[in-house]
Amino acid sequence: MNANAALTTLKSGRSLVSELAPSSPEYRSWVGVYHLAADSKCVHNLLRNNRLSTISPDADIYRIRVFEVRRDLMAGDRWLSEGDLVSKQNLFANGLEDLVTKLRTLGLSLEDLCYPWDTDYPI
Repeated sequence: MNANAALTTLKSGRSLVSELAPSSPEYRSWVGVYHLAADSKCVHNLLRNNRLSTISPDADIYRIRVFEVRRDLMAGDRWLSEGDLVSKQNLFANGLEDLVTKLRTLGLSLEDLCYPWDTDYPI
């Protein structure tokens, strides 16, 4: 997916994902990127709970969620829950430049992101 398409998708409220290199062969690792509605009270609470300052209502805020799942859990036909996720990390990006920088630290670019249904993204 090209960078413009990725941004348009995120800003329309849809998430994008990519698989990452896992910490060990027993796991699979993922990143999910979500555009957050900066004018939402729930988003302000989420940011405050993650020790982030308040933001302007017109800001572009992105949640970058990194986690791993044991391969054996993904092998079966079952639903995964929050308790099945390990090595969880939440990052937040304030604007496009910050998003690109944070993705780069994970070894990714906007072009590496794709729709969750085009992969076996577990959640």
